[in-house]
Amino acid sequence: MLDIEHKKVIEQLVKDTINKTLGPRSLMHPSFDNCSVMYAFTTENLKDTLPKLHPKGKDVLSVTASGDHIINLAYLGAKRCDSFDISANASFMAELKIAALKTLSYEEFLTFFTDSASREIVYHGVMAGQKTVDNNYQVFSYQTYERIRPALSEESAYYWDLMYQYYDYQGTLFVGMSLPNDYGDEDFRTRYNQKLEGSPIIFGSDRETAITNNAYLQSETDYNLAKERIRDISKDYHVCNLLELHKLSRPYDIVMLSNIYEYLTDEYYSVISADAFGKYVTEDLTAILKPEAIVQVAYQYHYKTKNETFKPTLKNLFSKGKYSFQKRPELDKYKFKKMLVPSMVKEYRQGGDMDVSYLYENGKSK
Repeated sequence: MLDIEHKKVIEQLVKDTINKTLGPRSLMHPSFDNCSVMYAFTTENLKDTLPKLHPKGKDVLSVTASGDHIINLAYLGAKRCDSFDISANASFMAELKIAALKTLSYEEFLTFFTDSASREIVYHGVMAGQKTVDNNYQVFSYQTYERIRPALSEESAYYWDLMYQYYDYQGTLFVGMSLPNDYGDEDFRTRYNQKLEGSPIIFGSDRETAITNNAYLQSETDYNLAKERIRDISKDYHVCNLLELHKLSRPYDIVMLSNIYEYLTDEYYSVISADAFGKYVTEDLTAILKPEAIVQVAYQYHYKTKNETFKPTLKNLFSKGKYSFQKRPELDKYKFKKMLVPSMVKEYRQGGDMDVSYLYENGKSK
């Protein structure tokens, strides 16, 4: 049973998250804190990245985010996958994803978490010529949630119960999806769409991109293997800043820092200098690294592109220097190994666009 104080903590988190959606938010600079907006799916190409790190039988620490890192690592045979995130919301999203994996079929899972059949995503929620077809009005369906709920921890069930209650048990509001003109009576649709005045609590994802980026979603067979292996993987969730990871007590074979580097070091946040971040990875973070551990230091989108139609978009969005997606000499300085993978978006993969992970190999990179 959750005690009163624990319930109050969860209630405050839900309240803060909802209040945050009602305030101004920049798509270019999403604010990351304890009550950040959640992601339905990864925006990284984990399908091609994770196998190259050889996680089978290993202890891994990754960003929590959407929970996809944990599920993909379980699918690939990792022994343990602890995770960290500055947002407490992330662990509740990860628990929902894992509980759904245990409960739902492959098709039911995709229907529950994907908000459309096709949508072009350029970068971190920034849409360029957004094209959405076949909106999925069963996304985060409350009826499906009721089936998933028994597989949740007591605190996660309490959290999602409060979210559904606030949003009138309409999961489409989680991702900010308007109802079509022929959906229900006009009064209901008007009242419903008034709820869309704020930002969504979850960044949605289309089905094609979700499948493209995740090894466990390639087929029903892959999904069922992940379902089997997720039951055996050991995991702990940590709500903390990346710069606190050296304080954790467990050593790891692999540590994955996603693209947090960009937000810690850019001109908008200015949390830490690029040089200080490099030193943190190669010095402080070694406190939780096994002798031959690998750290995925940074994930950079659009590192190398041959897609001529995409280059003008990059130039228009990022030409001022703040958001440069060129080579990063401040990371090259530390002799981090580069690992290239195809872009996260199918259209850009076909045009030759590549993302890159910078890797620190403990005892080798210095």
